Formats: sequence, C-alpha cells, structure tokens
Amino acid sequence: MRLILLSLISIHCLFGQQFQAPPPEQDTEGLPLAQTLGPMIFEDPDPARLLAAAEIFMDDNRPHQAKILYEAVLTLEPKNQAALAGINKVDERLKYLENRYQEFKARYEAGGPVQNLCSMAAIKFHQGYPEEALEITKNAAKVFPGDQVPVAAQMTFQQGVDLDNFNLDRLEKAMELAAVNGKPDEVATLFGRMLYIGLGKSRTFEALKNVQAVIEKPINEKTIQLLGRLQAFHQNQGAN
Repeated sequence: MRLILLSLISIHCLFGQQFQAPPPEQDTEGLPLAQTLGPMIFEDPDPARLLAAAEIFMDDNRPHQAKILYEAVLTLEPKNQAALAGINKVDERLKYLENRYQEFKARYEAGGPVQNLCSMAAIKFHQGYPEEALEITKNAAKVFPGDQVPVAAQMTFQQGVDLDNFNLDRLEKAMELAAVNGKPDEVATLFGRMLYIGLGKSRTFEALKNVQAVIEKPINEKTIQLLGRLQAFHQNQGAN
C-alpha cells in the first residue's frame, strides 16, 4: 500500500537503482483494482464496481481518483447515497491534507527545519503530484545546501516516478502479448493494474486502444468513457 508520509526525517535511497520485475507470486501491485474494474471493460458500467474501485483509491490515500469514480457513479445513479457519502469523505480528506500542508509550510516559514519542506513534498507526491514534490525538494536542497535530507527525498520521489514508469512499460508489453495470444481476460487485468499504478494516465487507455482490434471481446465504450475521466487529473497537470 502507498502511504502518505507526513514526516521524512530519514530516507534511504539506492543510487543508480536498476529495476527488475518481481517474481510472479509477488507481482501483484494494482491487482485488487484490476479484479474490480478489469472485467467491466467488456460490460456496461457497474455502479457497484465503480464504488468498490473508489474505495480502493480512497483507502490508498488517492482521494482525487476516488472522487472521480464517485462522480462517475452519480452519472449512472444521481441519488446513489454511497457515492454522495464518498464525495463528502473525499472532500474532508482533501481539506485535512491541505491543512497539514499549510501547517508544515507555516512551520518552515517560521524558521523550522528542512523536514517541514520534505513533509510538504510528501503530501504532494502521494496525492499524485510528483512534479510539485520534486520542485519542493529541489528548492529545499538550495535553501539548505549540504543537508542530505532534501537530496534523499528528491531521489526517493524520483525513484518512485521511475519505478511506476518501469512497471507501466512492462505491463503494457504484457498486455500486447496477452492480446496476441488471445487472452482478453488477462488484457483486462493488465489494464486494471496499469490504471492503478498510473492513476489513470492516458497511456493506459492508449495501450488498451492499441490492442483493441486484436482481442476477441468488444470493449464497452461507455465504460471506457467513464473510466477515461481519470485522465483529466493528469491532463490538468500536463502529464501523460
């Protein structure tokens, strides 16, 4: 599980890390979301599956993605009480995170240590704003020259970005292979895992589109349109 780190006092990072795919029995990142949403790409949108997926994102401290899926449920069932309650829960969580961010900022501006900047960066990073997190740590390294805490934080965040890209690359290749081998259900699972790791980046939908002509089952466009709302989060940041 990805956790929000509100204090980064010591960070251990492997310089020059070369990523490798984990053993099959450990290669499970994003599997719960994939098992929830994956089958739906061949079916009509299912409010129950969307709600379950929103809860997965919420439990993983990804409130923005959770809110998008709760809102998707409301397009199908405008009075869905679970979705309405979920949006309220998301808004409370976002308010809490913003308050924590401002607390760390105030402490830093009052002369507090560099850890406050790193905690600000951690909040941004784990909400899905890696560029903002990296910018904060870069500035922290300039303000506190010689202090290894912001340098380690920056490398840790960069490593997280690189690892996600590595996993998206290999899952996309696996999706292509599954499509060629006539395994549409495996394609759906890989799509769901990419959706989780990339938080709905456009490359996930492009990967599915690229294999659509090869797989036997027709993709449900209504479902893809709803899930495609996740792309807006990244498009607003200029990321793919």
